[in-house]
Amino acid sequence: METQGHEAPYFIKPSGFRPNSLFVGREVELQQLHRLLFDQKRRAEGTSAVLIQSMPGGGGTYLARQYVYEHKDDFPGGIFWLHAKSESELTAGFWDIACAAALIDTRTGDHDSGTTISPFIIRVRNWFSRRQDWLLVLDGIHFDEAMTKFLPDSNNTSIIFTSTERGAGGDRHYLNPQVMELPLLSAREAQRLLLLELGKKEPFSKDELRYSMELVQAMGFLPVVIHTMAQRVKFTEEPLSKFAKSYSSEPRLRGLGAYIEVVNSLKQLGASEALNLMYLLCFFGKNIPVEMIPLGLKELDIDVRTADPVIGKTLNNTFKILRSFALIDRSERGRFDDNASIISRYY
Repeated sequence: METQGHEAPYFIKPSGFRPNSLFVGREVELQQLHRLLFDQKRRAEGTSAVLIQSMPGGGGTYLARQYVYEHKDDFPGGIFWLHAKSESELTAGFWDIACAAALIDTRTGDHDSGTTISPFIIRVRNWFSRRQDWLLVLDGIHFDEAMTKFLPDSNNTSIIFTSTERGAGGDRHYLNPQVMELPLLSAREAQRLLLLELGKKEPFSKDELRYSMELVQAMGFLPVVIHTMAQRVKFTEEPLSKFAKSYSSEPRLRGLGAYIEVVNSLKQLGASEALNLMYLLCFFGKNIPVEMIPLGLKELDIDVRTADPVIGKTLNNTFKILRSFALIDRSERGRFDDNASIISRYY
């Protein structure tokens, strides 16, 4: 096992990566994350992996970023933050690590080898596996078989996955991660985050408290939407009361940041059938009997059945994709009680 000696710890991160300007709430989750990552039994057996699962825009990346900057000294083997929404993003991240650790001659271009797994990916993974006390953050990961080749395993090390997907919990192919399901911010936390993002000073005025509460309720308490809207208000310099009124009269804006993130993620996956079904479900209420969907499909000229190489094209395959993004829940209490329930706050 390699030792780090007296070298400065690595801190590999994307361009423009900086600490959170504000951190509101999530203190309990921050402590829980640290306990899980430093689970002694898991670290003695290999890499201790934790999946931070949240709805799109729910603050998983925000929490992981805060953890990284608060606990840099706990990882003398280095911290490595990689975008992980696609295989190409992870490949680029591993190339950066290979260059930083002088594992390759950049003149050889072996990242373009054309083999199933590029030699430098194997080299980086083996380098991780020989070392200890590192933290690897795979941000926004989609769990599919192609991603497993990027996962090193070594005693006394940690991995954080952030994802909207739920399915990897306990999966040995992804190092059996413990799952932290990140709840929404409370109403008071969301309100305070918005007001501080707007540059307001505590104690807040009665009008600030009133209008900010109206806004965060309309935003679904989603940190990414709160941040985006705060930037808009600061840019336009609108009074909070005026913005609250205009925002409430524009329902299409509610949750737009999270909605766009979901749509882009499904497009990246090529999940056109799941997108089609999501668009359809947006027009209905929360509880929809599953049997109604195939009945209605007879009248539509769009495909919502996703192909599977083993069982063919089925609606259940599409449900699986939407559930992995926490877009629907499905209760199965009996044949006539089978419902697909859209989680309407996403829209």
